[in-house]
Amino acid sequence: MSFLKYRILSMYVLSIISIGSLGQIANVPGIGSSILHEKKYTAVEGTPFLYLDWQPGSITDNTKKIYVNQLMKYDTYQDELQINQDGKVLALSDVFYTKFEFAFVEKESNASIRRTFQSGYKVPGFSEKNYFEVLYDGNYKFLKKTKTEFVEQNVSSYGRNSNDKKFITRESYYLIDKSGQSFECRLNKKSFLEILGEDKPRAETLMTNNKLKAKSESDFITILNILEHP
Repeated sequence: MSFLKYRILSMYVLSIISIGSLGQIANVPGIGSSILHEKKYTAVEGTPFLYLDWQPGSITDNTKKIYVNQLMKYDTYQDELQINQDGKVLALSDVFYTKFEFAFVEKESNASIRRTFQSGYKVPGFSEKNYFEVLYDGNYKFLKKTKTEFVEQNVSSYGRNSNDKKFITRESYYLIDKSGQSFECRLNKKSFLEILGEDKPRAETLMTNNKLKAKSESDFITILNILEHP
């Protein structure tokens, strides 16, 4: 099966699962987690959440047990997974819950969304408890880190001072090679090929034959997939 046909079939199956599996909700044990009592981040421009609204998905604990059909939010400022469980908001422990996946159909575009986040990676500058979005998982691993910073500035205007509070979100990408070594990379051809080592000549040929410029996440994913599944 070609990679394109596989992607189309996967998105079709996902849409069926997302729409048809809203029952059988399993409560997530609150081991090591904390209850959030107050509404946070008021009077701040922007948001630290990946999605503003609660979105459905699944959570995997450190014993590989999966809890499906959870209502979740991902706080990219705290690097924290939150769930809405019977009206109670829990911030889940990153020690016990090592993977989560958003899976839903976007209302505005009717597009099927599936995004997987996982911890346990050895990436310089980060803890192994930090969550990364897994864009490709094979002999190579292609990861994205969405990180939000809180910025507070003192602004003077018309003789008055005020505090300007806002969230600034940035994305960075990392490629883990076959030996397990991690490299930060940019979405461009040069950065990508420098990391591939002995696979560089094959990758260059694939990019030429398939007219791929390695300027997007989908280009990277396609190239890595063809490298491993010619």
